[in-house]
Amino acid sequence: MYKKIKERNVDINYSSKFFDFKMGSIGALIMGGIVYYANSEYGFDSASIAASKQAAYTFLAGGSMTKMCENLAQYFQNGTIARIASSVVPSVSTISLTYLVHSIKGTPEPLESIVPTVLLAPPAFTYWGHKKRKELEALVD
Repeated sequence: MYKKIKERNVDINYSSKFFDFKMGSIGALIMGGIVYYANSEYGFDSASIAASKQAAYTFLAGGSMTKMCENLAQYFQNGTIARIASSVVPSVSTISLTYLVHSIKGTPEPLESIVPTVLLAPPAFTYWGHKKRKELEALVD
């Protein structure tokens, strides 16, 4: 039942079934700027490389993870399971993938570069999943 309602309520303006363009773009600007600042002491070139990788990653993976969060929040019939899954799965995936990207040659401080992700991803996904779940429950009631 929950899955069928979700399929009828698709936002075609900024997202598809697997990607949220708007959230990916906003995240790319914010996270790219933070990572640039974190690495700015290493010079423009190094900081720009780190920021560019973060922005590209955040656009692609962040847009996908945000949509994953939304899909998980609306997939399970049990609201508690849906809220936990929509927070934990995208948060762990995002943090792990961000560290992997920054561990690849070019980022001077990979651990410093993922601090914003570690701090921002869990509460952001918790908020987004809860919001999307409430929207679904309002439709069902």
